Amino acid sequence: MKFEFFAVGHPPSVNNASTLKKDGWKAIVRAECAATIAAGTQPLMPLPYERSSIAKVYFFPTTKQYFDLDNGLKYTLDAINHYSADKDATRLGLVPTPQTLLIDDRNVARIIAERVILKPGASVVTRTGSVPIFIAAYAAAMAAAAVPGSAKPYGVAIKVESFRKRHGPKW
Repeated sequence: MKFEFFAVGHPPSVNNASTLKKDGWKAIVRAECAATIAAGTQPLMPLPYERSSIAKVYFFPTTKQYFDLDNGLKYTLDAINHYSADKDATRLGLVPTPQTLLIDDRNVARIIAERVILKPGASVVTRTGSVPIFIAAYAAAMAAAAVPGSAKPYGVAIKVESFRKRHGPKW
């Protein structure tokens, strides 16, 4: 089991973010997740996934603005789990989304996260299979950043896969 997608936006901080920013980021991630599920481009496991899993999240900022990696993870993981989606829907008076990846983020056995600041002439070492999603996430963020007056977003590549062994690959 593996499932990957990307989202573009600015993950909020857990320290001072307003509820509007938190809900906004979770809505972006949930919408992209649901769109990827609906597209049918990836083999699907029964959703939401109930077993131990690995969450891999790579943040591609379009500026060199500092960002706490752990802050970006909190609301990204909340967005892809059924338990948080149901709680948010009840709080906001919305219909719960059936398109979540995980039953609960308590089942995440490993988290791999990285902030990747791309620099001209520099290189990123990664597994070949991750290149398309990384490029797509960064390109979408750069396109969004090119809009005059827009906030400078992050491209965020998200992958969830089953946790099978202790020493698996980083992507």
